[in-house]
Amino acid sequence: MIRVSVSAFLLVGSLFLHVGWSLCPDQCQCDDFNLKSDCSDAKLDIVPLFLNPRIRHLEFHRNQIKHLEGALNVYADLETLDLSHNEFHSLGQRQFESLVKLHQLNLSNNFVSSLHVNTFEGPTALQTLDLSHNILSTINPDTFAGLEALVELRLSFNKIKEFPLGAFNGLSRLRVLHLDHNLIETVDSMWMIHLENLRFFYLSHNQIKTLEDESFRPLSALRVLSVVHNQISNISQSAFRGLRSLDTIDLSFNQLNRVPNSALSALQQLQKLYMSGNPIIQVSEYQKNIYFINILHRRFIQ
Repeated sequence: MIRVSVSAFLLVGSLFLHVGWSLCPDQCQCDDFNLKSDCSDAKLDIVPLFLNPRIRHLEFHRNQIKHLEGALNVYADLETLDLSHNEFHSLGQRQFESLVKLHQLNLSNNFVSSLHVNTFEGPTALQTLDLSHNILSTINPDTFAGLEALVELRLSFNKIKEFPLGAFNGLSRLRVLHLDHNLIETVDSMWMIHLENLRFFYLSHNQIKTLEDESFRPLSALRVLSVVHNQISNISQSAFRGLRSLDTIDLSFNQLNRVPNSALSALQQLQKLYMSGNPIIQVSEYQKNIYFINILHRRFIQ
């Protein structure tokens, strides 16, 4: 069996691009009319370099790719890229630098444990980034600083305990943030400073026990907050201060033994409150009429 080194493979691929040729591996489905290539479940261990260089949509779902080796630089017109369910432990530095038209990037279900500050340098048009189902334990300051167009960020199903100041720098347009199924113990408004346009915030299935004063203060545009399946037993009277747009909050399946009336009174736009699965001792008829929607029957926001 002939073995070809990675460098030789890259050289051959670059020659194909130089003369304007493109090939489609047998395991892939290539559509040059719609500029799509689907290499899902193709048992690839590298990103092929000889696909149509004008490709806009690439699917590498469920392969065995461990490294990018600069291969994406030849596909500068990419708009969507799916690298989920591969074997990445590291994403390296500046591997997406040339993808200035990229809108969607799926990196879920890998083994990524950390991110470089310049991992996402380059794709300034990116709107959706999925890093769920990895093993991230923290997010370094300025990791997403260049993603000023990002609208949705998924960090669910990782091992994140806390966020340093500046973790979300640059994400002033972010609308949806998924932090569910992590190990978060405290909610600190300091790392939310740049999320003033956030609309949907999912913090379910973490280890939060208390919501302190002004925990969500910077999130003035927030509409939906879910903290389902935590260990919350105490909510400060000023915990929700600043959430002037919040209309839906889900506190279900926590350890609350009473309705946090004082904290909820600050939510002038509140329309829906879910508190099923809490050990509520007593609920007055007034509270039922004013606050409760579906206290006995679970209804999911997410």
